[in-house]
Amino acid sequence: MRWLKDRTTYAVTDITIDDDGTQAQAAKGEFTGRQLRAEGLPVDLSENTSKGKAFWLEAI
Repeated sequence: MRWLKDRTTYAVTDITIDDDGTQAQAAKGEFTGRQLRAEGLPVDLSENTSKGKAFWLEAI
């Protein structure tokens, strides 16, 4: 996340694919680059059956 710009706001979407191949997009909120680098993004691994997570960040 070091490439994120401090003052830019990013929309974060969970795009994780479950073990059965299904994908459900879930909006996680809007955060500044500074917030994401300093505080990180809260991740709940129990939300999906997959052991990993994938996120889409888009500057808004």
